Amino acid sequence: AAGTPHRAAAAPPASTVPAPLTRFFGRGPELARLRKLLTAGEARLVTVLGPSGIGKTRLATELAGHLTEPFDGAVWFVPLAGVDAPERLTDAVLRVVRGLGEPGSDPLRQLVEALRPQPGLLVLDNFEHLLPTGGDFLEALLTQVAKLRCLVTSRRRVGMRGEREVALSPLPTPGSAATRAQLLRCPSVQLFVDRAQAVLPDFRVTAANAAAVAELCAGLEGIPLSLELAGARSG
Repeated sequence: AAGTPHRAAAAPPASTVPAPLTRFFGRGPELARLRKLLTAGEARLVTVLGPSGIGKTRLATELAGHLTEPFDGAVWFVPLAGVDAPERLTDAVLRVVRGLGEPGSDPLRQLVEALRPQPGLLVLDNFEHLLPTGGDFLEALLTQVAKLRCLVTSRRRVGMRGEREVALSPLPTPGSAATRAQLLRCPSVQLFVDRAQAVLPDFRVTAANAAAVAELCAGLEGIPLSLELAGARSG
């Protein structure tokens, strides 16, 4: 109404990217491509695609941590695995971006007002079970917030115009004739060894066990989750 004082939207909090609890290995080309798409390209929606266990969440967390500076802290990481219905998506994102919303006010409108002031990156992790309805939410948000970019991790594409996709492959695995030095440079081996050392601090790749380590990582086909679980069972 005319004459009603305009109350400024609450300032968004600082970056909500979770600090990693484990070391990150490999994915150099994927990180470089994603960074370029989100900071130097025209893409406003980028989807990291891949099956369960391929490392989508860990990659998104690592990337988001590197992008807090380019986006001046306006990076929000929203875990969605626990959001069981598309109609709860807006509220879940709003809670991360600005805390509790205002009762009686449209959540999408509040979210748009909170995101508009500055260029920002919204990371939506585990999005597949909220599709296709979740795509309508993304389209409404990106249409109304011109400075916003979204990074989505999902087992399937969102299906929106302008969506750019980056499909994750397994980590490289060693060949059967790999030397110990080559094993130590192989991302799948590096991941396995790091997780094994969490339970066996003295574990190393040696001349005696190199062939067995190479066979194990190749047999697990470079799937990060499988490598993590195998490393954790080393004790």
